[in-house]
Amino acid sequence: MAHQNLHPNSYNSRLNAEKMAEEALAKKMWFYDTVEKAWLTPEEFLHYYQTGEYKDAMLPHITMRSPLDAITTGYKQIKTIHDRLESFTKRVVDYYDKKCR
Repeated sequence: MAHQNLHPNSYNSRLNAEKMAEEALAKKMWFYDTVEKAWLTPEEFLHYYQTGEYKDAMLPHITMRSPLDAITTGYKQIKTIHDRLESFTKRVVDYYDKKCR
């Protein structure tokens, strides 16, 4: 599922923040703050917006994304890093096995 950027012209009031939260709930999506690198549930986003912690100017940095897609991506990144580390470890062990003979 692709992520959706939020645009201040589309959502520029607290009422629209409620609509955004409702849309996220309906689509089973969360909000991702690309500056803070933080995930927010729809309820958290709405709370932060209503308390003034989020302003309209911040909306270009917030996307609506599937948290499940993010989990899948995270596991793929972990596997890639693990595979690279495993390969490097083997290379180091092989090097010292040959060097110490």
